[in-house]
Amino acid sequence: MDKEYLNEIRSRMDEPEFVQAYLPKRRNFYVDIGASHGGKDSYGSSTTLQLHDKNWDGVCFETDLHKFEMLLSNQKNTNVTKINSRVTPDNVLAQLKGVGVPKFFDFLSLDIDGYDYFVLEALLKEFRPSLICCEINEKIPPPIKFSVLFDEKYFWAGNDFYGFSISMLENLCNEHSYSVVDLCYNNAFMVPCELDLFDKRSIENIYKQG
Repeated sequence: MDKEYLNEIRSRMDEPEFVQAYLPKRRNFYVDIGASHGGKDSYGSSTTLQLHDKNWDGVCFETDLHKFEMLLSNQKNTNVTKINSRVTPDNVLAQLKGVGVPKFFDFLSLDIDGYDYFVLEALLKEFRPSLICCEINEKIPPPIKFSVLFDEKYFWAGNDFYGFSISMLENLCNEHSYSVVDLCYNNAFMVPCELDLFDKRSIENIYKQG
């Protein structure tokens, strides 16, 4: 893996190329929590669509029935399990184990517009993805620490009250030996410290540049 090439990709914030270049492909397996419609729209394409198109194995979770039906239409790869289910901190481990997700899988995409922090916190207790892309609340700069609290009745209202701040993510990374390596608008990328090949930057610089 070419460190100079990876840093060059990071500098131009090319998300799909970043994912493809960094993944070590130990198992060719991804998990997408909050997969939405799984296709392309005016905001870009699904983070895992490129992996689906390359016939990776994986599992997608989407709680909204309409979006789930679109997901089934957009992603027809039978190697990928699609589940119409709500993932919470209380059930995430059971749901992943229930479909045979390996402990050291390649890529996690997490975007549920709510208590994402607590889902990720629970997941990292027993799983160690090689690359994680999780949505943060880009409205809240460092060093402010913020997260929506876990409440089973919570649903995003379409406003700025969602997710968690990048400083909260930094705390979680420190706890589980991960590094925040990039921010593309509101998608933060993190990798295990043992796989981190990037030049070190402060969380403040990552936020400012991303």
